[in-house]
Formats: sequence, structure tokens, C-alpha cells
Amino acid sequence: MDGVRELGLLTYNFDVHGHKRRFANNSLFLLNTKNPFRYYLVWIVEWKWFDRFILLCIVANSIILAFRDYQDPGSITDADGTYYPNLRNSIVEKSETIFSWIFFAECVMKIVAMGFVLGRGAYLRSYWNQLDFFVVVVGFIGDLPGIPKVSALRTARVLRPLRTLSNLRGMRILIYALFSALPALFNVMVIIGFVFTVFGILGVLIWNGALHYRCRETPEPINGTWLLAGEGRLCGGQYKCAVGEYCGSVYSLPPNTTIDFSKLPPSESWDYKFSGFDNIGFALLTLFQSITLEGWTVVMYNFQDAHNWTFASLYFVTFTIIGAFFILQFVFAVIWERFNAVNDGTADNWDLILAERKSNTNTRTTTKLVVCILLNTVCLAMDEYPVDPARTLVTENLNVVLTIIFSGEMAFKVIGLGPREYCSDNYNLFDGVIVLISLIELLFNFVNPDSKNNTGLSALRSFRFFRIMKLARSWRSLRELLVTIGNSILDVANFGLLLLLLMYVFALIGMQFFANKYRFNADGDPVEWQPHVFNTTTPPHAPWTPENPYTIRRSNFDDTLAAFTTVFQCLTEESWNFVMYDGVRSTGWGALLYFLAVMIIGNIIILNLFLAILLGNFSLDEQQTEMETAMIKGQQKLMDAIQIGPIRKLSSTWIY
Repeated sequence: MDGVRELGLLTYNFDVHGHKRRFANNSLFLLNTKNPFRYYLVWIVEWKWFDRFILLCIVANSIILAFRDYQDPGSITDADGTYYPNLRNSIVEKSETIFSWIFFAECVMKIVAMGFVLGRGAYLRSYWNQLDFFVVVVGFIGDLPGIPKVSALRTARVLRPLRTLSNLRGMRILIYALFSALPALFNVMVIIGFVFTVFGILGVLIWNGALHYRCRETPEPINGTWLLAGEGRLCGGQYKCAVGEYCGSVYSLPPNTTIDFSKLPPSESWDYKFSGFDNIGFALLTLFQSITLEGWTVVMYNFQDAHNWTFASLYFVTFTIIGAFFILQFVFAVIWERFNAVNDGTADNWDLILAERKSNTNTRTTTKLVVCILLNTVCLAMDEYPVDPARTLVTENLNVVLTIIFSGEMAFKVIGLGPREYCSDNYNLFDGVIVLISLIELLFNFVNPDSKNNTGLSALRSFRFFRIMKLARSWRSLRELLVTIGNSILDVANFGLLLLLLMYVFALIGMQFFANKYRFNADGDPVEWQPHVFNTTTPPHAPWTPENPYTIRRSNFDDTLAAFTTVFQCLTEESWNFVMYDGVRSTGWGALLYFLAVMIIGNIIILNLFLAILLGNFSLDEQQTEMETAMIKGQQKLMDAIQIGPIRKLSSTWIY
């Protein structure tokens, strides 16, 4: 057996905690599978409490990372130069050192136990371990003496929350679906890149320099201040300058001529010059903004004014149809197909659907109850302010009648089915709670008729609306929809956790690069933020003076909540392009990588995974419904054959 084990013919070479594991035969070329020290490390790293401890450390570290205060890094007194560190930042820094050593120890133990690279089951043969190794090593390097605290090292640390993905089974299924879709997604990206290149080159050839034409006061520049400051539109195409004004490019000037750019209209009107086709880089950025359907009409209007109304309309409408409505849907199709492939066999709601179909009620009774439910909904919709006493009297009396009817229904069910059988049905329990709350409301009204405006009584009255959920029992398609939604809750919960984790990581990364950066003066120029240099209780701020006022953008990354909200805003595609413009203007072109990553990973890929989960569960229920229908028909045919067969045999006997 040992020889077979050494040859690698067995599927495992360690058996610990009731689990059979396959790791490298020789770890680090020193420790084989019989080494007691290595076996002890394998026993530790495979222990469930070891994983739980590491998961607890990851969660704690992820929470502490949000405590960092970027607006008050510390201050120095003006008396003796004593350093007063920020308490929150001190906690974060000290905890970072502790967690870095914990994760480094975990990494070393797993490498010794599993093997490093070579051999089946080695540590770096797992994609999860590769992510862990990268984050641990970078974080550990940042804590070594003499290593500068650069933003790149800190950014790698905020990836630690992603390590929780490997510890949750539902999350692993989603991630495996995404990773398995990468080859097909790469093909889709090639198609998208081809379309972008074709439309981008076409735009550069036709519209190169088109967004620089403005109406000016003189045919030729005189003192460099000939641009009309109040003009808010481009010229040269659909828009014509007024009589006595001339259309020309701000860069079509004689040599050695300067321009007073203060005369230019606000740059925000033209997306701060980030949208355009002056080169292929700007062209691709403009097309990406258009494919997200955010602000593409503004860009189209600008080129209609500057070039040609018809061509600009055809160009952007065609690109939007091909790019946003057609090609981007390939991403969803690929993710849906891979999710269904990974999810096959992981969800089984057959018994639940069969249980739902077993219920059968009298059709006439059901119809009358549906009418009562709809009538109850109409009564609730008749509430208004100010109150009409006559209408209120009618609706209250009708509510009493409906409450009696629903109470009678509940009483008949309890008597007919028995309390135990009645309570075993979730729909019955829901109906019973609503009926009891309605009876309590009637009791309060009877005891104190003048208490109808009471807040507590209004809360009880609002429960009447939930009677409409009783339709789910009698409305088959609605019941099936609710069953499907119920079956999707677990997958949607896993997706929600994945989305929150992704948003949290992006928020932490955004705080690393953009904290205190989204500050602009009255001219729209970024203002450099500076912390306080005195130990005072005044909150730190940028150097705001009457001569240098500034405003803070509502979308910013100054703290965790603001950063999280800004990332969510970008995922919903609401003015995400202006958030990106502010980031580029205040920090540099590197901000493009961050915002493009947020949109591609978060919006185009992850949000499409949500649709794939829902449609995957719907298609699964439809398949099971078809199978069930076919089974019922087969059972019915079999019963007909059993019942009719003897009759035919008896008839043939009498005939002959």
C-alpha cells in the first residue's frame, strides 16, 4: 500500500478529521507523507476550528480597515513638537501588524503541510491560495522595517476581505461560475474590442478636433481673448454663430499666439474634455461611456452642433444598438450558461413544487375569496387626506364584513383540517396571523371608537394590505412565482454577499487613492487638501479661505460610508462618468483604471450574474414543471389502462 501511495496511484495520501486529502508527496523536497511534523501541520490546517479562526481574523481585519480616518492622520503641537497620533489610525496600524503575522503564519503552515508548487495538491496549485499568497506576502512586506508605507502596498491589504470567498460554499459556486466563464468572456471582449476599434477609428478620422470650435468675436485673434465666454454650445455643424460672430477652433491660431482660457465656457459642458475623438484613447473612453448608456446623448448633441446632425445621430444610435443592446448581452448569455452548468444538481426544489401542487380547494369558494381579497385591496386604496367621513364609514363597515368572512374561513379550516394540520401549512399560518391582527384592530375600535387616529392602531390597520398575499394560494401562476423566488433566496443571498464584499473592497481601494481629493474651487479646479498641524479640536479641512473657497463633491471617498455610496452610484451607472472625471482631474490618469474596473467587474459582469441566477432558477422550475406534468399524464394513462383493461376483456368475452 505504501508503494502504491508513493507512486501517486491513490486519490489521497492524508486522512485527518474524517477527510481524505491529496497533497504533494514531498513538501519543499524535505518532508514526505510519513513525516510526523508534516502530518501534525496537516492535522492543524484541516481542523475546522483553524479555518474558523482564520475566517474570524479576516472578518475582523476587514472591519478594522474601515476605521481609518483619512481626514485626521495626526497632528503636532506648536509648543514642544510632541506627536499626537490619531487613535483610530493607530488601532488600524497596530492591528495590521498583528493580522499580517497571523496570515503569514497560516501561509507558512499550509505551504509546509501541502507543499509549495510541485506536486498534486500543492499550495499554489489552488487559485484561492494564489490570491491568499499574494495578499499575505504584499501585506507582510509592507510591515517590514525600512519599507516605505506606499499606497500600492496598502491597496493590496484591502484585498484581504476577498479571502472570505473561499470559506463559503455558496460563494465558491458563484466564483467558480465566473472563473469558468472567463474563456468565453475573453472571446466576447475580443468582439467588443473589435467594435470599439472600428467605431473609434471612424470617429477619430471624422471628428478629430471637432469639439474645439467655438463662436468668437473676430475672424482672427487680436489679443487672445476673442472667445465668447457666455457661449454654451459648439459650432460648425447644426449650430450656427449669430450675425457678427465667427466660428473657429481654439487651436487654429497663428504661431506664438496665446489664448486667455478664462474666456472659455465651463469645461463641464464638454465633460472636461474627456469625451471626444482627438485620439484613439479619448475615442475608446467616449465609446465606453456611451455603451453604459450614461451621458451618451450629451456627447451626441455636441457632435451634432460641431459637425453634422444626421451623421452624429446615425453614428451614436448605431453604436448604442450594436454595443449596448446586442454585444453586451453576450456577457449575460455566457454567465447564464456557465452558472447553469455549475449549478446543475445543486438545487432541488422538486418536493417543494409537488407539495405546492397537492393543495386543492373548491373552485367556487376560491373565486369568492379572491373577490373578497380584491375588494379589501380597493378599500385600502380609498384612504385619502383630508378624510371624507362618509367614505370612511363605508370602508370601515366593509372592513368589518371582510374580517368576519376571513375569520370564518380560518375557523372552517381549523375545524376541517385540525389544528396540527392547519399549522403545518405556512400559508395557513400567514393567513391566521393576519386574521388575528384584524380581530385585535376591531376590538380596539369597539372599545375606543375615538382612537382611529392612534399611531399604533394605524400600524395594525396597515396589516390589512397583506391579505392580498392570500391570492398566492388560489392563483397558480403567482404561487409558482413565489415558490421560484423562495428557491432563489439562497443564491440571491450569496450573490448579495458577493456584491457587498466587492463594493466594500472597491470602497477601501477608492479611499486609498481618492480620500480628500474631491475638493474643487469656484473655477472647478482641484484644491490640494492639507491636514492640521496643530493639536486642536477643529476638524481638519482643505486650506479654505475667502480668497480660495472650495466645495466638496457629494460623491467622494473621504470616509467608508461615502466611498461605499459612491461605488454603489457607479454600479447603478448614475453620473458615474462625472465621478470618474473628478477622479482623473484631482489625481491623474491612473484613476481611469479604477473606475473602468468598477464598471467592468461590478456592473457588466457581477450584476449580470444576478440576472443569471434568477433566470437559472426560473428555467429550473419550468423544467421540473414539465417533468411533473408529463409524470402526471403518464400516471393518468396508467390508471385508465388499469381501469379500462378488465372492462374490454369482459366485453370481448361476452361478444365471443
